[in-house]
Amino acid sequence: MKNHLVIIPAIGLCLCMVTIGCKRSELSPPEARIAVSQPYLTAEQAKDAVLEFLRSHPDTFIGSPDPERMAKIPLMVRSEGRYAFGAFTLDISKHCYTAEVGQDAPEVCFYNGTLELRNGIWTASEPKLTRFHKSPK
Repeated sequence: MKNHLVIIPAIGLCLCMVTIGCKRSELSPPEARIAVSQPYLTAEQAKDAVLEFLRSHPDTFIGSPDPERMAKIPLMVRSEGRYAFGAFTLDISKHCYTAEVGQDAPEVCFYNGTLELRNGIWTASEPKLTRFHKSPK
């Protein structure tokens, strides 16, 4: 008798889902679908995206870093999923990049941007800029 109490509602639920055309993936939370559908980003793809951004937006970063010179800087592993080249740090798992410029200057500029897949190509977004002023010693 107890088994019938579980089986009958389960059959009814399955029939209801089939009737309204509900797929199993539609029942999972949106975060689960996003995590499965996100394509893999490599460190080289992330670096290429940042270099392409530097080429197409040469005055975005203070000092206007030369993308051709930056391309010759090897990627350094910082931690699992994090790489650096020059002033740039790439976080592969979070699909973002940062840059710190002016560590020895009175003003430090911190840039924070994202890495997004657009039309099958990884691209770097326009970064947000935060400026920090050092207090005089």
